Amino acid sequence: MAAGAEAATEVLRAEVASLEAENMNLLARYAAQLRSSNEQIRQSLAGSAAPSPAAAPSIPSAVLAEARPPHSVTRLARDLVAVEEHLAEMDRCAGLGDLHGAGLAKQAAARRTCRALGLLCDDADFRELLMAMPERARQAQDPVGGVPDPAELHGPLGTFRDTEVALLQLVGLSRALADRHVDAAIAAFTESPQAWTRMQDPAALLRDLRTLRDATCTSADMLAAGVQREASRARWRKILTYGMGGCLLIAADGAAELLLGVPMTALSEAVGGAAVGVAAPLSS
Repeated sequence: MAAGAEAATEVLRAEVASLEAENMNLLARYAAQLRSSNEQIRQSLAGSAAPSPAAAPSIPSAVLAEARPPHSVTRLARDLVAVEEHLAEMDRCAGLGDLHGAGLAKQAAARRTCRALGLLCDDADFRELLMAMPERARQAQDPVGGVPDPAELHGPLGTFRDTEVALLQLVGLSRALADRHVDAAIAAFTESPQAWTRMQDPAALLRDLRTLRDATCTSADMLAAGVQREASRARWRKILTYGMGGCLLIAADGAAELLLGVPMTALSEAVGGAAVGVAAPLSS
């Protein structure tokens, strides 16, 4: 009896230690973003040269306070980062001929996506966000029905692309990862004539998310079979990353609507929905 209680205590201590370490990592990342923003503001006030394109966009502290996302968004960002790391390990192992290791990494990515999408599909705040999309789409259109253009729309953090990259960095993605997901989602939106129409049907988007959830949850134990084929790895990489990345764009911008305004938020939802629209058919 005592031994069982001691074992349970050790498990709890290990979980607490893990959560404390995760908290420290998040605080360190947030501090680094603040340092970068403050330095860029000082340079601007001193008349220094503009920061290099690789630097994070300047986000003043007041803006950070308005845009800081809820826990569900940062949790989704951590899940996406973990999935990307598993997929990178899958490719590394496959390149070395370690098919067993590649299969394990692919399964880990699918399981993490399964868990993340399961939580998201059951999240009342996220469903409420989806239900508000048709009205935002209506408000964002011009009088003749024209829709916002990613290449022309600007917001408080710069261009549409710069704003999306800044928000993904704010919730925990690296600059390189944020660049990749924003560019992929914008490309999906540009290549899909139905992207704007789809965001006006939140029930369809939720069905797509449930399709992705079910596909990753039911397939996770069988995915190792295709790791030796690049085409199979590429297909599942797109399913997982486009699905998760699209959801993160929708959630992050929806949480920051008061800061960004309706047109920017609506366009981000359409862009994120377009990325989900790429992933869902591939999973069936």
